[in-house]
Amino acid sequence: MTNTNPLWLVHVGRIRIDARWWLLAIGLAAVAIRLGIWQMDRAELKEAMQRRYYDRLAMTAEPCANVRHAGDAQEAAFFRVSLAGRFVPGKEYLWDNRTYHGEAGYEVLTPFVCNDGTQLLVDRGWIGTGKGRDQLPRWETPVTPVNLVGFVFVPASGGALFNWFTSSEWPSAWPKRIGRLDLERIAQDQQLGGKYDDSSARQAGGRVANNMYPYPIIVDGPGSGTFAYNFEPASVSPIRNRGYVVQWFAIAAGILGYLGYRSWQRQ
Repeated sequence: MTNTNPLWLVHVGRIRIDARWWLLAIGLAAVAIRLGIWQMDRAELKEAMQRRYYDRLAMTAEPCANVRHAGDAQEAAFFRVSLAGRFVPGKEYLWDNRTYHGEAGYEVLTPFVCNDGTQLLVDRGWIGTGKGRDQLPRWETPVTPVNLVGFVFVPASGGALFNWFTSSEWPSAWPKRIGRLDLERIAQDQQLGGKYDDSSARQAGGRVANNMYPYPIIVDGPGSGTFAYNFEPASVSPIRNRGYVVQWFAIAAGILGYLGYRSWQRQ
């Protein structure tokens, strides 16, 4: 007698299994497990960053000239820098959607030239939105030399997909209101067409055109021309990523468990 069962029906003893559903379930579970592993890696990275942040709070700030010897991006994160020099107003940024004690506002980023010639982009702190979104706030920028202390901030990369969704043109007028720290565009703005080279910038002593250091410096101490300090160490906490690990692994187990239960129930 000819067996008319479809090829995708597999018999294991007296149990009949539809292989199509199991292949789909295994594929979805594999994706969920992979995402869980990725979140584990992210949690470990953030835990290392968090330790580095608190360890470097106690370090002595280095002169501007030493910032290029801080190492690659991971090593440079939270490297403490002593800033002695002048702000260079005219090409400033307002980093949008930054909240402080529940109030919406911006962080002001201004180019800075140290006495030794090192060029940096300095996050001076948070200011409120002012009268509304349709009108940018006003602020003062010192014209005299200042002495400040801060640390290197290495923005997280959003990946190619995120960059594609945020690839719209920036405003042409200054100051520019920006939604995120796009280092390539900032380099183009600040160096008259100079291009941010991520491969070189992430090497020890990496440069962009015109000698500007590729990562901004967040001022975390009082000083002339500064505003409210708004950096939150909780932003590098691994707790949320560990929660995602549990969720993704639970999804994988739920997919396989549900299909196994339904297969058993059908018998």
